[in-house]
Amino acid sequence: MEKELCLMTITVESKVRVGFSLATVMCLAMAGSAAFTYIRILEDRDTVICAGIVALGFLAWLGGAVVGLQGGGAKRTTAEHPLACILKPRYLSLIVMTAAMLTYAYTTYNRHQKLKSQIAPRAVVARAPVVFPDLKLHSVICNGDHSTALINGQVLSIGEDISNVRLTQIHSNSVEVELEGERKTIVLSQ
Repeated sequence: MEKELCLMTITVESKVRVGFSLATVMCLAMAGSAAFTYIRILEDRDTVICAGIVALGFLAWLGGAVVGLQGGGAKRTTAEHPLACILKPRYLSLIVMTAAMLTYAYTTYNRHQKLKSQIAPRAVVARAPVVFPDLKLHSVICNGDHSTALINGQVLSIGEDISNVRLTQIHSNSVEVELEGERKTIVLSQ
């Protein structure tokens, strides 16, 4: 039980290291993002630069691992400053690699957002106004679902067409017609 509690307890030294590491990563990432955003010569080369930094960081980490293995993985015997680990290649390279990856992710996201805003919205094609043919309502017979209207000498029920114009509603002294999604009311002529 005591071993479990001991494993779950995080020392203040570890908390300081993690907090400082995260702050360092964020500062480096913000500085890199600002450089790629505001320095034109770097803007087009951000992928290559970030990949190079990650590769160099990996090599430094690998070198630190090899040196650590050759040194027998000696542990600290004296109390050193909690942030002294920052100067060790393995630790510093992880910070630099993480910052480079965050910088690349942010600049790529930022570039896509910029491209989205620069792409012009599709032009809305102005539709020609709908011109209804000359229609005259001569008479109306209201009989519920069987109502009819006499338009230009032709007897029509609801849903029927005359000159591509559809009869949609019949009222006692007018009718409603539709052409290409636009509606018009025709009043009974005298």
